Amino acid sequence: MTEVEGKMRTTLEIHLQIVNPSHDILWKKTVEHPIQVVPDEVGRDLSDAESLEFELDLPPGNYTLLSRIKNMTDGEQRSKAKAVKIIM
Repeated sequence: MTEVEGKMRTTLEIHLQIVNPSHDILWKKTVEHPIQVVPDEVGRDLSDAESLEFELDLPPGNYTLLSRIKNMTDGEQRSKAKAVKIIM
């Protein structure tokens, strides 16, 4: 993060993929998302502070959401996989 006008700022590069049990990629999206926080919030759990929404059309079934988030200021990355079940 860099400090600009009393706020800490960075841009997150977010890569998302939905795969089926055969590991076929059914959907993918990459976005850059700027964020800013006041210095007191740096290092605190801000998991509820930001959200992004994307529409996608998938039939009922079991999927895996793969995510990779990169902080463009310092290059730090985090990845996570999450099981998703769609019922209709």
